[in-house]
Amino acid sequence: MKTESYHEHQLEWVRERVLQAFRISSTYRTWLSDPSSRLNVCYSPSSKINGTHRQLHIKEKHFQRSTLPISLQAFEDKKVSQWVYHLPCEQQCWIRYAYTSDFTWEDEVSIVRSLWKIYSSKKQRIQQKTREKLKGLAYLCVQDYKYLKNRGKPKYKPAKIRELLSVKESNWRRDWLPRWQRMQSILAAIDTQALSTLLGNFENMQKH
Repeated sequence: MKTESYHEHQLEWVRERVLQAFRISSTYRTWLSDPSSRLNVCYSPSSKINGTHRQLHIKEKHFQRSTLPISLQAFEDKKVSQWVYHLPCEQQCWIRYAYTSDFTWEDEVSIVRSLWKIYSSKKQRIQQKTREKLKGLAYLCVQDYKYLKNRGKPKYKPAKIRELLSVKESNWRRDWLPRWQRMQSILAAIDTQALSTLLGNFENMQKH
């Protein structure tokens, strides 16, 4: 599906909106599911009780407009979280996995499969042992790219990747680093397309 081309600072704005939306969504779900979060607990002195004891008065809050547990902005944020779940499967899995706390193990597996499908579409002869290592590299790359987009730095240093794959440094530079870089470029494309689709939805909302 063709998407609009956006600048990186625009996509970064979308990342922040998604992070905010799912934080609010999680808070709201807790408020709905946990009655204790809606209780107003107050302690008041009582002349009938000696010492420092207090009477405990518990009453359920009936929130008015000015005392909502979350801001009015949360209602727009809720739309953002809903839009994520209407993205194409590959994009939805990536956004959930990379930018929310709502991701599942299946999301990670799905994005690794998507990465592997695109990567392996280039016909080339690969030994079975190398193919298995490449699949392991795909897992590491997905985890690393998520960390990179959220923390601004890689999760794994080259030495750690070599250790995990049992690859010599000379082989890493010659064979495996180009493969790693290609996988990262594929994930960058998936990330850009997913965020661009969301940004297009934001813009459409503003028009209506």
